[in-house]
Amino acid sequence: MAFNETILIQVKEDLKLTDHSKNILHKLFKDLKEGLYQLNLKSQKRISTSRYKYYWGHVLLLAVNEFNKRGMYQIEIEDTGEVKPLDCIELHEMFKQWYNPVIRRYKGMRIIKGGSTRNLSDSEFIGEYLEKIICFLAENDVICQTFDEWADYMRCGSTCAEIAENNNNEQLKY
Repeated sequence: MAFNETILIQVKEDLKLTDHSKNILHKLFKDLKEGLYQLNLKSQKRISTSRYKYYWGHVLLLAVNEFNKRGMYQIEIEDTGEVKPLDCIELHEMFKQWYNPVIRRYKGMRIIKGGSTRNLSDSEFIGEYLEKIICFLAENDVICQTFDEWADYMRCGSTCAEIAENNNNEQLKY
């Protein structure tokens, strides 16, 4: 496992890790060599609508895992030169700016920023925004499950992390 990687772990209601999360953490710590490491934990908010579950829990998570393994689209802090691994929030902001730009005008200035995806209708979000992202990912050799494939795995008890980790490994079973 690369040490510049975003992993997703899940804590159940009884405050115990899922078996998949235990395996990921065990593998991560087993592969460490002597040295100093930084571990950042970030709480992920629960997502209720299926369009966002698929986008955040599969498309973005898969892309972040693949890009971090390959060292692509890393976050460079210009002031310090520090390079940080990509995370889902940063990738989402990047995609919003590329595929849902909004122009803001201020006195004498014009600024382009990413527009809110919550303001997009389902057909705009799924049929345009998400389709552009999936095409971009395919151009970068990141192949997502279709929504229906992903939903089938979820119904069979797979977690988003398992689906993303095993996406290209043919290890998912119904």
